[in-house]
Amino acid sequence: MERIQAKIYENNPDLFTYPQMKNHLDLYKKYVRNVNDYFDDSDNPNINYDANAVMLHELFFENIKSYANTSDKSNLLFKNMMGFNFYMFEDWKRDFIKTAIKSRGWVIFGFDPILGIYRNVSMESHDKGFTIGLESALVLDCYEHSYFMNYGSDKAGYIGAFINNINWDIVMDRMNSITLATS
Repeated sequence: MERIQAKIYENNPDLFTYPQMKNHLDLYKKYVRNVNDYFDDSDNPNINYDANAVMLHELFFENIKSYANTSDKSNLLFKNMMGFNFYMFEDWKRDFIKTAIKSRGWVIFGFDPILGIYRNVSMESHDKGFTIGLESALVLDCYEHSYFMNYGSDKAGYIGAFINNINWDIVMDRMNSITLATS
């Protein structure tokens, strides 16, 4: 099998300071190394944890806006689509924030194929609490390593900064792919 490579992500200083982003990327690279070590030692009991950590971190970093991407067009499309599952964008946002405040791991806004709707889901760990089949459109890392260096115990401040720095083009591309796959 071919080994995976850690991807390179640009820092968004509106969300992370350089040291915070470097620490976060170092942790992500550790998970990539752990997955690659699995090819040498297939007895690794944490392969699901490590592989999920790689995937979740990649989804998270990709849905953060960089300075090269400042489009608000997709933000408006997302707000319009919310009417299918949440009555208004503000309802979704309030539910997303409430879910994130309570989460110790990850928050995923995704399509639940069993219920046939998009919804916010909290995962307590990289490998616990996930809804099987959930198609991820937006991913937020709520582990303390994600925010504590910059925000201290102000988790709500981190969540607000994240929402202000979502790459809506990526979210809409994911939602369009989900729509094509489920129709």
